[in-house]
Amino acid sequence: MAGDHLRLYAQQFPFKKAPVLAGHITLSRPTMPYSFTVTPTLATRYQVKLFASDAAQAASARAIVYVGANLRALGGSSCNRPGQRPVCHQTWRLRMFVPPSTLRTEMPKRWFVYFGLKLSATGEPSPPKFLKLGAGNPRVSTPRKVSAHEYAVTIKFTFRIGNKGYFYEFDPCQRDTEAKDGLNLPGSHGCGTLKVISSKRRYIG
Repeated sequence: MAGDHLRLYAQQFPFKKAPVLAGHITLSRPTMPYSFTVTPTLATRYQVKLFASDAAQAASARAIVYVGANLRALGGSSCNRPGQRPVCHQTWRLRMFVPPSTLRTEMPKRWFVYFGLKLSATGEPSPPKFLKLGAGNPRVSTPRKVSAHEYAVTIKFTFRIGNKGYFYEFDPCQRDTEAKDGLNLPGSHGCGTLKVISSKRRYIG
């Protein structure tokens, strides 16, 4: 009925504390669309309950919203300059942004690096279609803590291009441990177990 209330409740990982009120809407008519905007910092269970006269009348199914770490990559340089051929050397600096509660779990994890290279005798080729685990001779530095919610690593590549045009891509990953710290997605998604992945793959963790 108009005047009834919808209340959004949130229960954050590790789901041991009682759900807390995270949103509220007063109905203006018996049938109407509604939505809530949320910004969870860890995996969070959400549920909407309908109240009339402060008594719960109905409840939605619970939905979990997962939170992913944010990666930023800086680096790379042209191998068309003098001294950069026939072997190309590349350096990339990765910055990982995570919730502070997960830093001790995430930072020590092993990195797995997928790399693909395509060469052409007639200029720069199209991107490679596949990336192979360990290709490009990747060397990953020891992780370095930057702040309570950020750590960084450096990845260096060495690969032969001769006098040809080239295009390379890489995809670094760390295995997800969502059940342990509430970050990223639950389960395994192929990081370090798949030997070859598509360069268009959206997620691997």
